[in-house]
This record gives sequence, structure tokens and C-alpha cells, in this order.
Amino acid sequence: HIVRAGEPNTSGTAAILSEQAVMGNMFIFMSGEHEASANTIQFIFLLLACLPSVQRSVQADIDRILARSSKTADQTSFEQQYEDFFESMVGAVVNEALRLFTVLPFILKATPRKESQTITVDGRSHVIPPDTVILMNTSATHRNPRYWVEPSTKDLMGPAPHVLAAFNPWMWLDGRRCPGNEDRKSGFLKPQPGTFLPFSDGSRGCLGTKFSLVELCAVVVRVFATHSVELSVRPSDIEDDSRESFLKGWEKARQRAMRQLGTDGVKFEMSLRMEGSVPLSFTRRGEEKVVDA
Repeated sequence: HIVRAGEPNTSGTAAILSEQAVMGNMFIFMSGEHEASANTIQFIFLLLACLPSVQRSVQADIDRILARSSKTADQTSFEQQYEDFFESMVGAVVNEALRLFTVLPFILKATPRKESQTITVDGRSHVIPPDTVILMNTSATHRNPRYWVEPSTKDLMGPAPHVLAAFNPWMWLDGRRCPGNEDRKSGFLKPQPGTFLPFSDGSRGCLGTKFSLVELCAVVVRVFATHSVELSVRPSDIEDDSRESFLKGWEKARQRAMRQLGTDGVKFEMSLRMEGSVPLSFTRRGEEKVVDA
């Protein structure tokens, strides 16, 4: 739409935007999207490193879709495979990462300067005065038990409210699992309007929503089709050469990563991002040190 706005129409009317305006808007579009996507990819890698069993599920779905299409990861295309990947464990993990680590933890909205606006909440009407700023708490909305369900495996991941205790990509694979969606048809979850806002919503929602989702899915597919991501274990955490000692050291690494994924290591700047660092390693599939945890 931005590019088309810089072109004259068929009737000969001048373009709406100048070439400089088109280039400037494209630059903002790409650079702003890069910040959000890079941070989300980081969260996805960390979540999957902490939960190898979930990572195996993602890889199983990637293998299944690629086998069905007789293509390798670098041969996939948006037109032919995107929907399949998005409605698999790939899209489930991407959406769940966006739910728990939303791009913007709050969104500002405002009523017109000279007009009030009426909204309805739980059947009650509320009049918002003109020129009023409203703060939408997206982080709280994304964790509201009225709309989202806790995973059945939460006890294996640590006590709530820790982020891994709320991590539930499986609910995206069957939308009926979420409160208020029980009567809907089975299939990939479509959250109720106003309950999932990683890119804001409405007429002023993010223009790069689809671009970002496609990019995130593409990165997950390309990386995890051939590699796995693992937590790096400090030599000081391993007491001897036994497998048991290594797993104890790995669990210590996971606890450190979990603290970084919690309030200790996440902050807000241009978007939600990690403040600290968590050492990771990428290994070829079949050479993982921890397969199921």
C-alpha cells in the first residue's frame, strides 16, 4: 500500500506520497519491525532451549510438513507452506511467545479531542470523555485466566507466576481449550477480539503484523529443520563425567535462564527485550545433549 501510494493512478492523478516519503516510511517499517522480531526470536530460542520436549514437537511438525511437500526448509514458499506452518506447533510457539512476551507491554489510545466515546464492558456502557488517554495493559490481558488456560504440565516447569509455568503452545492447536471458545470448531486458536494484542488492534494496528509473523515462522522453520538450540552448561556446574552430573548442571543452567526470562532479566525500551544474557549453543539435530526435559 505504501509503494502504491507513491505511484500515479491510472487516471493520471499525482501520487499521494512523494518518493522520499515512500522511502522514509519503508525504512521505518523495516527498522521498527526488525527490533520487535529480533527480540521475539530471542525469546523463542530461550523458551525452546529451556523446554527440549517442546522443541522436539516443533521439529516433528516441521519434518511432517516438509515431507508432505517433498521440499527442504530452504525451498519452502509463502504461498505453498506458510499456512501449514503457522497452524502447526511452529505457529503455536510463535504466538505463545508473543502472548507471554508481547512486543509492547502497554498500548496508548486516546479519544478524539472534541468527542466522547462509549465502550461496553461486560454489558455495561462507559462514556470516555473527549481528549482522554487510555492505557491498555496488554501483558495483563494476555495472562487473564478468563481468556487463557494454564498448561496441564505447569508443575513440571516451575511454580506460577513464572513465565514457563504459563507457557502453553498446545492450546493454540485446538482453539476449544480456551475459555469462551468451547463452542467453536476445532482448529488453530483464533483469540476473542481484544484478548490478543501483540501488534495492537483496530484501524491503527501495526502495519507489519503479517510481515512479522511470516518472518518469525520462516526463521523457526529454517533453524529447527536442521539444528537444535541448547542451554550452555558451565563447567563449574558439572561435578564429574557422569550423565547424572551433566543433567544436574543443565538444570542449574535452566534455572538461570528462567530467572532471566522473568522479571530479573526482561525490560522495556523500544519493545520488550532481554537485559541480561543466556549462553546458548546450536547443534545439528541428532547430536543434542538433552533430548527431553
